Amino acid sequence: TYPAVFWGDGNNAAYGGIIVQCGTDDNSGTNYHVRWEDGDGTNIGTVTSSGGTVSYNPFTGSHFGYIIGDDPYEYGTVLCLVNGSAENQSELHLAQQVRYTLKVCDKEKDKTVFGVYSIDSGREEERGAKYINALGDGHALVTDLGGDINVGDYLTSSNRKGYAMKQDDNRMHSYTLGKATMAVDWSQESVDPEKGFKWKLLPVTYHAS
Repeated sequence: TYPAVFWGDGNNAAYGGIIVQCGTDDNSGTNYHVRWEDGDGTNIGTVTSSGGTVSYNPFTGSHFGYIIGDDPYEYGTVLCLVNGSAENQSELHLAQQVRYTLKVCDKEKDKTVFGVYSIDSGREEERGAKYINALGDGHALVTDLGGDINVGDYLTSSNRKGYAMKQDDNRMHSYTLGKATMAVDWSQESVDPEKGFKWKLLPVTYHAS
């Protein structure tokens, strides 16, 4: 349920939405236009402006995607693109949005690496749409195949299904998923008895799409 709906349905681009006028007249300093809070009132994000630049804080860009294979998917699972389609998504109210079909990555240095699984989408959940983190920051499932990870190392897909690994150079490639923002010394990590290998949910910045 939503406590408020702003309806400006005129079927015409001249019908606007909401205007928020606030802050300094010359847009100096940090001006807070919108603030989001969770259920107990904790600040989880803002829209601010300063010097004519609008900032979304914090920022993660995601796409709707449809993953081949059965649920559930772990948060941070690395995904590769099967194809993108111009098919009309009017059932999702996304008529101009590309429809992405994805699979869980299972190949080292796959140039189709696209992003990571975040969550099932809300009202669209029954139609199978997922949120795929592709830009900004978040997390990714990472394994030890590429060796120890330092802050700033690039990450790529691995042959362990759904897991990234350290990339073997410091250049951004078509197969680069993102960049590590935390170091991992794999000698300090234990083998997962169920999966049979070492892994970690690592904070990263996304650079794939």
